[in-house]
Amino acid sequence: MNKEIKKKWIMALESGKYKQVRHFLYIPYRGYCCIGVLREVIDPGVRYTNEESSYLSPEHARAAELSRKESRLLVRMNDGNGESTPQSFKQIAAWIRNNL
Repeated sequence: MNKEIKKKWIMALESGKYKQVRHFLYIPYRGYCCIGVLREVIDPGVRYTNEESSYLSPEHARAAELSRKESRLLVRMNDGNGESTPQSFKQIAAWIRNNL
């Protein structure tokens, strides 16, 4: 993971500035998933469309030096699944700090 982006991403997740949502990068007036926050760190003020998934574009993933496997794991942490409960941004930030 790109060290400078990682540092900014962790700070953003821990800042309290971003409200957390599930299953989408961004929901207007509601909030972001952890990957949506990363996208804001990489490309501030980016415009979102309804067609976007909860994953980074290949260009943003390359900028962050984040693998598809890592991105998918973080989406599962944010959204939860049948086997796990969603993690808070602070929990996700701690995981990023220790594992990426």
